Amino acid sequence: MVLVTEVASGQYEVYLNDRAASLGEPVNLYLYLDNSAGAAVMGWSWGVCHDPAALELLAVSESNAISGNLPDFYSLAIYADGWTVDAAYELPDAYLQPHASHRINRVTYEVLATELGEESQVCFCSTLGTPPVAVTITEGVGGTTVVPGQECGVVTMNPIFKRGDCNGDGAVDLADSIYLLISLFSAGPPPPCEDACDLDDDGAINIGDAVFGILYLFQGGSEPALPGPNECGPDLPGMTDSYGCNTPPEC
Repeated sequence: MVLVTEVASGQYEVYLNDRAASLGEPVNLYLYLDNSAGAAVMGWSWGVCHDPAALELLAVSESNAISGNLPDFYSLAIYADGWTVDAAYELPDAYLQPHASHRINRVTYEVLATELGEESQVCFCSTLGTPPVAVTITEGVGGTTVVPGQECGVVTMNPIFKRGDCNGDGAVDLADSIYLLISLFSAGPPPPCEDACDLDDDGAINIGDAVFGILYLFQGGSEPALPGPNECGPDLPGMTDSYGCNTPPEC
């Protein structure tokens, strides 16, 4: 019988990083083990769960902490809503020595949901497998199995759109500038993707964007900012505007 005891979250921690990604784009999360306040680690087990409506699991691979030091026992199982691993070393020389950021696994997902600002958590869980695989760390000294502190990773969904397609019909034309003017000045409906109406991507939607579109279409003006008017894509990295956007069906 394996003795499992709760420990303070600061002694052992397992955590995933946060990332942002767009529709259909692969995104890598990394799983880390922090045993800097504990002992050398001889083994571990955990489940990692995700929302299959928001993310599709593509691959789980060993990362740099163990890729050149594979455990003597290593069992990986993939499920529709997550994955599990059970691993152990036999020889003390191979144990994971105290360190703040052992990078254990790289986990690759594909983004399926794209509403602006929508977040999907990837969390440690003890519900996968038969019997379910628990989240545990096994110490190299004494072989005691303990429950580590756990921190979820978060994938933030970036929508994709055509810059200038203000009415969301899939084409960038005069109708988009008219739609924007009516929305701004005649109590017309709000744009389905506000970011698409910010043609110069200056963080403000105003009459200047409607004029920008007309000049682009008829006077050889500058092309709307990335992702541009011809291909669907995400907003420029680092932009901090808070405009709403649902990915149009045409994308």
